[in-house]
Amino acid sequence: YHNPTPLPANNVVLNDTLASIVQYVPGSIWPSGVGDDSDSSTLRWAIGTVDPGGSGSVGFTVAVDDPVGGGMPIINQAQSQGDGLVVSASNAVVHTTDIGPAPDFVILSMSTDPAEPAVGEPFNLQVTVKNQGRVDANSGNIYVEAYLRPKPASPPSGPSDHFQGYCEDSGCTVLRGNYVEYQTDLQSGAQFPFQFSDLVLPSVRRYLLCVQVDPCFAGYCQHPDWGGYAEEQEMNNIQCIEVGPYGVYMPLILKQH
Repeated sequence: YHNPTPLPANNVVLNDTLASIVQYVPGSIWPSGVGDDSDSSTLRWAIGTVDPGGSGSVGFTVAVDDPVGGGMPIINQAQSQGDGLVVSASNAVVHTTDIGPAPDFVILSMSTDPAEPAVGEPFNLQVTVKNQGRVDANSGNIYVEAYLRPKPASPPSGPSDHFQGYCEDSGCTVLRGNYVEYQTDLQSGAQFPFQFSDLVLPSVRRYLLCVQVDPCFAGYCQHPDWGGYAEEQEMNNIQCIEVGPYGVYMPLILKQH
C-alpha cells in the first residue's frame, strides 16, 4: 500500500476478500501486530496512520482447492479506506491455475433446424462436443445444456463460465435444466453429437442461444467453479449463436395530395 499525497492518511484499514477457490492458511497473516484473520474469508489490517509518501506491505498464505479447474484466474484485490484520504492498494494480482493432464471439453459446432427458427414453433439444435484434453472423461456423466438469453447480453462476470453461465442474473428466458443432454463418457480426442428437440422462441426478438458443456447448477454440479469435471481449461465451455427475428416493422405509406 502507498499514500501518494502530501497529507497523512489516518485510521487506514486494508481489507482483502479471498477468491472462492482458495483457502486461507491459519496463522499466516502478517504483520501479526495489525493483521486480523478472525474471518478467514476476509482478512483485515488496521494500519493506522500512513505518512505522506509512506508505504508498506502486508501478506498471507493460501492453498488452492483440490481439485480445481485449469486456466481459472485467481484474482486478489485488496481494498483500503481511511479518514479523508484513501491509500492506494496494489493492483489486482491474477494467477492462472494449471492442473496438468485432464479432460477438456469444447463445443466444435452448433446449428438449428430449421436454420431460422420461427417464434412459437419448435426447432431442433445439433451440437458437437469434443474432449480435447489429455485424459479420458469416464468418472461421471458429461452434461450439455442449452438455454436462451434475450439480447443484449454480456458475458458472465464470475471467475469462470460455470457460475450460472450467461444466466447469472436470472435473465434467461428458459429456466436452467429444461434442455439437458448427457453422454456417459468421452475419450481423449473423441467427439460426440448431442441433439436437443422442441426448443421454442417465446417472443419476437433476438436471442442468444447458448450451449454450455459440463455446466454447474442444481443437480449437475460437483463444484460451482468447474462443474462436474475439473478440466485442463475451464474458460472455453460456452458457445452462443444469435437466433430469432429482429422485430416487427410497420410500413409507412405516404399519400401525396
